[in-house]
Amino acid sequence: MIGRARDAGIPFAWVAGDEVYGGNPGLRGWLEEQKIPYVMAVACSDVIPVAGGGMRAGELAALVPGDGWQRLSCADGSKGPRLYDWALIAAGSPEHHLLVRRSLQPGEKSQLELAFFRCWSPRPVTLPELAALPARAGELRTASPRPRARPGWATTRSASTGPGTGTPPWPCSPTPSSPSPPGPPGLPPRPPASGHEQAAPAGKGT
Repeated sequence: MIGRARDAGIPFAWVAGDEVYGGNPGLRGWLEEQKIPYVMAVACSDVIPVAGGGMRAGELAALVPGDGWQRLSCADGSKGPRLYDWALIAAGSPEHHLLVRRSLQPGEKSQLELAFFRCWSPRPVTLPELAALPARAGELRTASPRPRARPGWATTRSASTGPGTGTPPWPCSPTPSSPSPPGPPGLPPRPPASGHEQAAPAGKGT
């Protein structure tokens, strides 16, 4: 569907996806080959390549110092800005990053809740730009009245921005661990039906 949208000339700047698609190395590899930037949710157990080896996403987040987090609003909610603490961790190459979102208040388990996103872009991006993308994808899924049959990925347009100022990626040099096995080459079949899917055409730039 992403390829068809691109071939049809539908403008979009990013692809955002949930853990079903973020955990698919074949899809991520295909997007990189096509030079399509993405922000994909992954599990805390996902192994992220970093200098010196690989580490689980949750373990990398635990290495970020207090001043490595930046408080940002990812969107405006009914009660005002939706604030979270965010960290951007350098991963594997200058184009790859791990984005971590942390809640400001403890959740149901009396702990701060974390969410993890693999990011790739062929151009430099700022933390504020990346932090806005997961929320925008969620808004697109929620706003659509059309029924959807598979777990959701969404293409979402990001207005062109300059380099801006943001927290630089936090470098981590972990103890190497066994990386996840590589996925099959090329674009793999889609996962079985169980959730939502949506492509959003670009509107006017903001």
